[in-house]
Amino acid sequence: MQDIQTLLSQISKIAIIEKQKQAEKTTRGENFNVFNVLGLWSNEVRLHSAFISELLNPNGSHGMGSTFLENFLGIVGLVKDYINPSKVNSNIKERDIGTKTEMNGGRIDIIIEDGHHAIIIENKIYAGDQENQLIRYNNYGKHFGKGNYKLLYLTLFGTEASSYSTGENNSDIEYQCLSYEKDIINWLFICVKSAYNKPLVRETIIQYINLLKQLTGNNMDNQTKAELLSIMLKKDNIDSIFSMIDIQGDFLKGIRDNFVNNIIVYAKDNFDLTSKIDPNLIDYWGNNQYIHLFISTDKRFEFRIGFEDTTKANGGVFYGIFDKRKDQQLPKEINVYILNKENENKEYPFGWAYFRGPQGNGNYWWDWNNIQSIKDMNNGLYFNYVKEIFEDSQRKGLLELLNE
Repeated sequence: MQDIQTLLSQISKIAIIEKQKQAEKTTRGENFNVFNVLGLWSNEVRLHSAFISELLNPNGSHGMGSTFLENFLGIVGLVKDYINPSKVNSNIKERDIGTKTEMNGGRIDIIIEDGHHAIIIENKIYAGDQENQLIRYNNYGKHFGKGNYKLLYLTLFGTEASSYSTGENNSDIEYQCLSYEKDIINWLFICVKSAYNKPLVRETIIQYINLLKQLTGNNMDNQTKAELLSIMLKKDNIDSIFSMIDIQGDFLKGIRDNFVNNIIVYAKDNFDLTSKIDPNLIDYWGNNQYIHLFISTDKRFEFRIGFEDTTKANGGVFYGIFDKRKDQQLPKEINVYILNKENENKEYPFGWAYFRGPQGNGNYWWDWNNIQSIKDMNNGLYFNYVKEIFEDSQRKGLLELLNE
């Protein structure tokens, strides 16, 4: 135990220095990010697909011709002339491939093709898989001919697609997983080097890299990482490290449990709502285990906070007013109550929203397992944000629905 306390003391000193460095970066304006300021950080279509498409386009406004495209081809293991840049179809982002049916059609996030070869990219930041999505895109790719197209599944951490998207036991689909955390960031760093003589392009890509580091929880200073690793690898510290790793799961679970229990107590004390935890509810896709916190009365509507299994591609922490009847016969004042009109459905007719919080560290709060989220659960920032959601919902009259 003394060895562990000594190790923690050493790590704590480095953590304090890292915190000071981050504060200094903020003072110098280095944490300013135009994508965050514009509120686009999580928007798959308006930011991520649009930005990546523009870089991949040989005729893009970046003025780099096919250089960024060739860099990307290298990242995914293709030869640089796999796509002929002079023949690239300009319809790259959000291409409509026909009326969506069970096996065909839909809208491809990103596609680079020259009429003979194609790269088809399904881009997932927070959105869930659609039914048979990769089956449909794979079937579209087949018209280029066998071996002449590459299907890529891009997520924050390189997560595999669910069977909801690929179908059960569908060996016909070959796709490659890519991650923003490693693959895209590595590609962008190569692009930065290539754009050494175009400062505006270079600095914009750097800002985008910094945004991706925030989204993937990978923005610790490299020198700090090296110092931490050096301490952890010392012979005298190895046993202590393994001891801490052994209880890591219990430690993280303890923080999450305290967070959830604090929400339950707060809801009971301040809103006179009954509460229960149901770990057995399966989401309507049929493939994700939810941990749901129900905060409700015995009436028609329930205020739900849902903690999804974020080992899946579409995991996250969300809240909304759930309609137990699911009959879509809603109060006339529906527009007053809307949480997120884009997320309206039969179960959540008033909409639902991810826990995203204010700009800055709040960007991580959608992810139940993110280290920064866990830190903020422990230090109280996350709980204060949840309290604000309750108070805002009360102001909008959402919680009054529970007593109708």
